[in-house]
Amino acid sequence: MIKLTDLLNELNVPKPEDAYPLTGPEVTQRERMLMHKYRFKNRKGDDMTIGVNLDEADKAMYVIFYETSEEESPNDDEKYGRKTGSGDMIKVLATVVEAVKRTADKVGGMDNVRKIIVQPSDQKRYNIYANYVQTLFPDFNVQKSGSWINMTNKNYKPEEVTEVLEPSTADQYDLLGPKVSTHEFSDGSVSNYYTWMYKNRKGQKMEITIAYEAQAGGEEPRMIISFGKTTSSFSGKYKAMTGAGDLKTILNSILTACQEVISREIPNGVDGLYAVGFEPSDERRERIYDYFITKEFPNFKVDRTARDSREGFTWYINQNYEA
Repeated sequence: MIKLTDLLNELNVPKPEDAYPLTGPEVTQRERMLMHKYRFKNRKGDDMTIGVNLDEADKAMYVIFYETSEEESPNDDEKYGRKTGSGDMIKVLATVVEAVKRTADKVGGMDNVRKIIVQPSDQKRYNIYANYVQTLFPDFNVQKSGSWINMTNKNYKPEEVTEVLEPSTADQYDLLGPKVSTHEFSDGSVSNYYTWMYKNRKGQKMEITIAYEAQAGGEEPRMIISFGKTTSSFSGKYKAMTGAGDLKTILNSILTACQEVISREIPNGVDGLYAVGFEPSDERRERIYDYFITKEFPNFKVDRTARDSREGFTWYINQNYEA
């Protein structure tokens, strides 16, 4: 068994000047990610690539590096797990850190990076990476999650959502709809799905979907709110960031949609609504949804232990619920 202390004694601590010269980055966008590819040559002359994928909304970076010749390989385990045998791990790690810092500059520096996620190829490299990161970035907590290293910035301070959303008055989009569909489950519960379409200020096709659900007999009615780009991919639909800068207008449009569902479904209005739920795609959206719901539905309080089989959902329970 290799002891971490023994391993570190055999290594020099990497320094910025150890980094190989980088070219790039080549930047492309894939849904919500800005993909940054940096290139360098290692000691053996192999062409290497560092990928730093930046999620600007979530203030997160996902870091990978591999031989450029493996770039088109569909096998991620082969691509990221392959060892070069060039004997220059310290210089490679210094180069990776340089790529991370250059990418972090795009969000205002490392203090504005909420988390960094790295995938090492084996346990030995995990030990080295984790200790190296802790040395260079002492303000990051380092944890292992499966084959990944999760590094969370202890000093990260998210922007106040009130600064994003105020003033509360805003225009709203012209909503087309709603289109309504119904699904009845074997336990007797029913879901009505309301969908509105609109175009944002960038001309992108967007949609708002509110699922109205009730148990058999109509007990505990709830609304589940989602919005995002109109795409054929369900998994990417509500996670894509538009960059349209129209958040206040979108939320005001969602409020109008909520009010229409309540007026159609609940005779005694919002007091007859048991819960409002949503599935945030990132930490920033969760804070925005939280602010929006507690502001527009002040009698609803968050309950992260609420009974529901769907993981990832946050529920707000109506304290004045009247069945």
